[in-house]
Amino acid sequence: MNVAAVQEERGPRKIKTQKHLENENIISKNWNTRNDHIFEIGAQIFLTSLRQCRMTEPLIVLPMNEQNKILNKTWHQIFVLMAAFWPSNLINIINCSGLSEENLLATLITNHRAMKLDSVEYNLILTLILCRPDLCNQEFKNELATLDINAKCALMKHVSMKSLTRYYGIITCILSVTENVSKCIKNVFFDPSIRDVPINHLISVIT
Repeated sequence: MNVAAVQEERGPRKIKTQKHLENENIISKNWNTRNDHIFEIGAQIFLTSLRQCRMTEPLIVLPMNEQNKILNKTWHQIFVLMAAFWPSNLINIINCSGLSEENLLATLITNHRAMKLDSVEYNLILTLILCRPDLCNQEFKNELATLDINAKCALMKHVSMKSLTRYYGIITCILSVTENVSKCIKNVFFDPSIRDVPINHLISVIT
């Protein structure tokens, strides 16, 4: 065995190993920073969107327990809608990992952003999402049903000045955020920061 040759080879290998570990540490640190940033943005969107909803028809006319019933079933749609208007470059942040859940959310947010909603459209869509007479007690069903019809008519009239098909495009986009998306949002934006805390508990304490 050539001892000198072995010693010469160990030197470069040791240096390469050290560099590899340093690179891994940098990647790990950057990944943690990225995830912390995502969790922070997710919390801001969640908090802002729920507080906005509680001050918007139809929720403003409902007692808290009725509001919570609706928000428990619609928060994921509201989250994506709000995320599409968020000022930070959220899509690029969550679309760089290659994870399927992040890619799905990036696509949904991109599609919502592509609608280029004006303030009237945004508020009417928010009303339509929240108009859920099927989730309320009987005493509130008629009022929510009336708000739903009025919002649909107002939205159709407003968008008809832009495009005859825009109304159906907007409705289709909103409906694309199905209930299973809520799990993706929780996994990407909240875990592990909230761990086992149920979303409905968080909703109930945000006023």
